[in-house]
Amino acid sequence: MHFEDSKDLHKRPTDADLIESIHGRESDWRDLFGVLVKRHQGAVYARCMAYLRKTADADDALQETLFRALRAIDGFKGDAAFRTWLFAIADNQCHLLARRRSRQQLDEQVKVLIASQQELRLDPGVSADECREVVHSALERIAAKGREVLHLRYFADLSIDDVAFTLGVGISAAKMRLYRAQEQLAGLTGERVMDRTA
Repeated sequence: MHFEDSKDLHKRPTDADLIESIHGRESDWRDLFGVLVKRHQGAVYARCMAYLRKTADADDALQETLFRALRAIDGFKGDAAFRTWLFAIADNQCHLLARRRSRQQLDEQVKVLIASQQELRLDPGVSADECREVVHSALERIAAKGREVLHLRYFADLSIDDVAFTLGVGISAAKMRLYRAQEQLAGLTGERVMDRTA
């Protein structure tokens, strides 16, 4: 089956139509894959941008998502919507990219945490360099789940609702995970962390 561009919505192939032709390896299947992902790449990019907050990083995550989707398209069975499947790939790529770059960006992120989030109340007699070192050391010692929720809430600047959605947990669970990470960070820095998410 070959599809031609048309303004007639009634003739517009569905995602399922395109996927069937791609699975059948019709002669133009790569072009059909391009048509398919073009429908959804805007939404995928927006999702990557919401997580990573930087255009270059979102671009990288989008390209890696589409590349991996092309390689894995034969494994798509239609149990969920194609966009949902793409989102799952994108979420994983965003998470991997964020982890890969987090160490490089940690000093800058700590500055943001101290200067703009104002969740940490460090002794005013402590220098900026000492503050960064204290927080850097504390973040390195926090469990992975704690670092992740702090990253999403403060570095990615997500609302608690979005944090919960990204982590795949309920809002109450997300709040509890954030609270525990805040408490752990507070204990490691020896200072009080203000919980403003309630």
